Amino acid sequence: MKYAREKGPLMYRGAEIHIYADYSAEVATKRAAFTPIQSSLRNAGLAYSLLFPAKLRVVVDGTRHEFNSPAEVAAFLKRRQPAAN
Repeated sequence: MKYAREKGPLMYRGAEIHIYADYSAEVATKRAAFTPIQSSLRNAGLAYSLLFPAKLRVVVDGTRHEFNSPAEVAAFLKRRQPAAN
């Protein structure tokens, strides 16, 4: 994968070939579990990335936070919300 990224577009008979990571069903399921919380992160304007195999990194004010489950991310977002007066 690294070589493919470094090499640039891969062409075969004039057509571009794309190479994607092939995850096991278990890893794909774990990664997919983060999909709903990612929209919450986008709405909050937070930068995030999904790490291999299934860990979500959120960057807040230059500090990286890593989470192993969507529930951990949800709890983190809830703690960040200001208390209602």
